[in-house]
Amino acid sequence: MLSYKIAKDRTEEMKRMLVVGDRVALEPGRYNLCPEMKFFATPPVHGSLANQVVHPADLCFKLSENVSLEEGAMCEPLSVGVHACRRAEVGPETNVLVMGAGPIGLVTMLAARAFGVPRIVIVDVDDNRLTVAKQHVAYGIVKVTTSLKVSTLSWIDQSFIMTM
Repeated sequence: MLSYKIAKDRTEEMKRMLVVGDRVALEPGRYNLCPEMKFFATPPVHGSLANQVVHPADLCFKLSENVSLEEGAMCEPLSVGVHACRRAEVGPETNVLVMGAGPIGLVTMLAARAFGVPRIVIVDVDDNRLTVAKQHVAYGIVKVTTSLKVSTLSWIDQSFIMTM
C-alpha cells in the first residue's frame, strides 16, 4: 500500500500493553505539527512497503482478532470520512459533493452513503478513480478538464451547499 495508512505486525520496539506478535494499526502522529513534515509516504520515509517498521508505542492500536490487517489500515482514512460527514451534519435530505476520488474521497463517499445521503457526486481528474467511485456508490461523477462546461459548474454551484 503506497500510503501512510498502514497496519503492521507488532515489533519488539513497541512496548506498552502490547506483546510481540500483536497486530496493530498505526496512527501516523501529528504530522501537521511537524516542522519537517516527516511521516509515512513522504520522503525520506517511503511509505509502509516493509515487513517491519519502528513506530512509537503510544501511536499503536491493537486490532481485534476479527479485524484483518487490511481493515485495520482503513480505520484512519475512514475516520476522516466519518468526521467530515458528522461536521457537515449530512443525512437523507443532503446532497454531497466530494472533491477528489482518492482514498480519502472514496471513504468519505462511503461514509456519506452510510449516513443516508441519497445523492453523492464526486469530482476528479482521473478516469480510473471516477470509475471506482461510480461502481461503488456515486450518484454522479464529474471529470475535471480544461474544457469543463460552465453549465456543469453552475449545476454544481446550485446543487450543493457544502463540499467535502
